[in-house]
Amino acid sequence: PSPTPIPNPTANWKTYNLPDYSLKLPPTFRQDDIGGGGDHLFYNYDLSAVSARGSIPALDKGKLKIEISASNTDQNLESFENTSSSQSSLETKKINIAVDSQSAIKTITSAKNIIVYVKNPSKPFVYSIAFYLFDSCFSITNQIFNISL
Repeated sequence: PSPTPIPNPTANWKTYNLPDYSLKLPPTFRQDDIGGGGDHLFYNYDLSAVSARGSIPALDKGKLKIEISASNTDQNLESFENTSSSQSSLETKKINIAVDSQSAIKTITSAKNIIVYVKNPSKPFVYSIAFYLFDSCFSITNQIFNISL
């Protein structure tokens, strides 16, 4: 008997090719540029509807907003993350990971949001990739980490 092929869960995802990176997201996501400095926002829901009424867990299951911002810095990754985390009052857990074979730091806040910090290997930038979870979206965040720098 031949093995049953395992379907690729990201096969129908859309690839966003941006100047310094690319990433794949489910087809339900939309993209907006924010701030004019190369920062990007990706989301899978109507932002205006949620912000008008506030978050309601029963209605917001599966909603995810991703903000990617670039910071021009000569700091190493650990120093940058420490500086960024010290500005938050939320307790965070740090995990060293790799994104596209680059060292990265993943933080999970007490509010269950995830922020990943990764240094661009060819430019003096650190990218902050913030995942704002309205409900348990941890499985999709793990699949999204196919980000290419």
